Amino acid sequence: MNSSIRISLLAAAALYVAGVAAPAFTHEEPSAQIRELSRRIAAEPDDAASFLQRGGLHYLLGRWRDAGADFERAARLDPRLGEVDLWR
Repeated sequence: MNSSIRISLLAAAALYVAGVAAPAFTHEEPSAQIRELSRRIAAEPDDAASFLQRGGLHYLLGRWRDAGADFERAARLDPRLGEVDLWR
């Protein structure tokens, strides 16, 4: 995949995560959003969407390993979740 397409896909994925996370976390900093998603994941460990959202936030903060781990977990939990491939 060429770099301009990859950048476009990552930008689209970032907007997706921001859009999905926005209703639940309208004024919170990314770290606070990550903490809230971590609590949600602890309560619902099979929720692929929460792993995807948290991974996107880790990615936006430059926490590549944490992001990768969350994306891998989201993909294992829901192999049909196509958004994961935009981040990897």
